Amino acid sequence: MSNGFAACDDPAALREICDRLGPGTIHVFAQRWLHRLPLPLGQKDRDAGYWWETSMRQVEVSRTIVFDAPRHARGFFEALVADNLDIGRPHNVEIIFARRVRRDTPGTFRTAIDRRDNGGVIVNVFYKHSRIKQYLKDGRAMRIETVVNAPRDLGCNARLPNLEALQAKARAANRRILEAERAGQGAVLASPALSVRPRPGQDRALIGIAEPGCLVSPCFLIVADWGPDGAGSRWSAPPDERP
Repeated sequence: MSNGFAACDDPAALREICDRLGPGTIHVFAQRWLHRLPLPLGQKDRDAGYWWETSMRQVEVSRTIVFDAPRHARGFFEALVADNLDIGRPHNVEIIFARRVRRDTPGTFRTAIDRRDNGGVIVNVFYKHSRIKQYLKDGRAMRIETVVNAPRDLGCNARLPNLEALQAKARAANRRILEAERAGQGAVLASPALSVRPRPGQDRALIGIAEPGCLVSPCFLIVADWGPDGAGSRWSAPPDERP
């Protein structure tokens, strides 16, 4: 799959490789180029304590869910979008970003549906300067990306050593949007392999997504939620329960 991993024989090893890209690695890369590029500060300035620090301007953290039955992917995603046009409202934004939204909170809280060049759609949910977006990837996967344009939106400082804390909060947002979304009858019919968890007294249900060590029956997902583009392992239902 372009810009990501669709499958992997050794997910643990792949995750270990992806996790190598941390604040230390990025700092070394930046400092190497700072020593090669012409800069107004010289060695005397550095010896006096004046030098450049690396900070985070924009960070994107994604989770990719790959369908075993891609023929159902587009129908399912479009039905999911139709069932969640209100996902950008303040009470949902509070849940997704785990941040309190008050009357004086800056920003416009709305759901924005954009068209892609390939005919697909992108669902955007905004919080202050940042947003979370969902779209169909290569016709076979659903990608969720939290785009942080100001680390303080999620309660983190912008200096590079805070990258891991920011990634953890962005990954949590990627997970919570799945918990906040509802799968109506259209989504279930579009993808008969989808498992949902109905709630008493509700005519719609939450999406059933497998977590490590658990099975959603019948499960048909590959879940990826680490690294800039993700990698993950496959969870399958027992053979007699597969669609």
